[in-house]
Amino acid sequence: MLPNSDSPMILLTKAKVRRGQNIVLLVDEIEVNQGEHLVLLGGNGSGKNIVADLLTGQCRESAIYVLFDQGFVSSLDVHNISFEEQKRLLVREKRFDVSEYDDTARDEGTSVRRFVSTARVDQDESSLYQLLEDLGLSKVINQGIRYLSSGQLRRAQLARGLYAVRDGAPQILVLDNVLESIDRESEQKIRDTLSKVKNTGQTVIELCRRPGQILDGSDKLILLRRDGFNLCCEALGSWGEVMKSSHYKSLVNPQLWATTNLEKLLEKSSSEPTSLELLVELRNVNASYGTKNVLRNFSWSMSSEHNVLIEGPNGCGKSTLLSLINGENHMAYGQKVFLFGRLRGSGETIWETKANFGVVSNEIHYRYLQTRSVIEVVVSGFFDSLGLFSEPSSKQIETSKLWLRSIVPSVCFAESYAELSFGQQRLVLLARAMVKLPRVLILDEACVGLDDEHIANFTNITDTIVENSRTRILYVSHENGPRPKCLNKRLSFGANGENSFSIIETDL
Repeated sequence: MLPNSDSPMILLTKAKVRRGQNIVLLVDEIEVNQGEHLVLLGGNGSGKNIVADLLTGQCRESAIYVLFDQGFVSSLDVHNISFEEQKRLLVREKRFDVSEYDDTARDEGTSVRRFVSTARVDQDESSLYQLLEDLGLSKVINQGIRYLSSGQLRRAQLARGLYAVRDGAPQILVLDNVLESIDRESEQKIRDTLSKVKNTGQTVIELCRRPGQILDGSDKLILLRRDGFNLCCEALGSWGEVMKSSHYKSLVNPQLWATTNLEKLLEKSSSEPTSLELLVELRNVNASYGTKNVLRNFSWSMSSEHNVLIEGPNGCGKSTLLSLINGENHMAYGQKVFLFGRLRGSGETIWETKANFGVVSNEIHYRYLQTRSVIEVVVSGFFDSLGLFSEPSSKQIETSKLWLRSIVPSVCFAESYAELSFGQQRLVLLARAMVKLPRVLILDEACVGLDDEHIANFTNITDTIVENSRTRILYVSHENGPRPKCLNKRLSFGANGENSFSIIETDL
């Protein structure tokens, strides 16, 4: 424990932390002062979360290597704003859901107002409402957080963290890639709100994997990198000092990997292209979620010459549209949804439908069993299962190995999926989606969570697949960042009243 106010708020020295069987984090010294904005910058698997947990007392090694300011209590003084925390909140809300016992069959759960206000004992109504106004949450103040879009929930998390005060002092905000997986409106509101609190004594520890997403107003940057099994600090200092690092230059100018093996595999595996065919057709389809009309008399088709970008704000219905197409949504039954020339629900099984689709998404990534080996994850793509519950054939195993060698040659077949970096895991899931050579590959926010190097290579691999096979792409995104070059059609969701959206199709 640090003795007085002249000392840093947090002081970490000579840390050596092991994770898993082989990974070791080595840090010489980091100090964080009250009111400082510290950025931990690094690619996938560079150790940002381990360092953040150390600095905030959220791992057992903190007691060995870290000194904290007097009175600091990790469980009370740290607020994490992240995608992972969102997941935990929604799991908790689902556990306490009593809608099946309610006459209206709807349980609002924890309201936005209650979620934010319970962050402190002494209430300040003026500050509370100003925060909710700044973050664009005043209209949903009485709505349950389980019904918020991803962007709205991220803003509610931030409001709670900023509203929290203990013993008269602001607490520590840990912003874990806070601008990721949210729409542009939410991003701007978060940026604007955080710029207002810059000089209020708020301490911020920001984790970021992409230099272009770093928030304004940072005081100090720490550049982290992975060197084999070692995680270490490459540079520490101001923006200008860190930018001189060779590793920083490689972060912002990623190199593309060779795709020669992938091209050979596709040339050997793919059948000859047929004449133009209709892959997906929707005729006057309707879909709703609660009181929100997601699709109303919507007609659209996708042919074998189309690779489609689907874009729009959080909560607009992109995922609903995908679920109608790939067979996950029961609302497709009884409506005119045609897949590969056949009316949905005209005798085919769900597995016959799924056989034509490969999917890579955040949901699959976070639901996947972490105890599996890499080869088991890829082989499970033949069975469309999250895990391997059937005995694969020798041909399926060999095909899976070929896809792994072609897409992620740096990983071992027997290696634990959980031991891989996030970027490697996402590429393994792409191999899993492609083992069946699907007619349609659905990439639902597939680059969320990736650093610039993995985004560049993921999109390049996608282009290689389209160029050398019959597989076509449905690519869902709300960001303006790098995208596959093969995309030639766009479906844009836009607000059309409070509870509905219009959809516009254009060429790219």
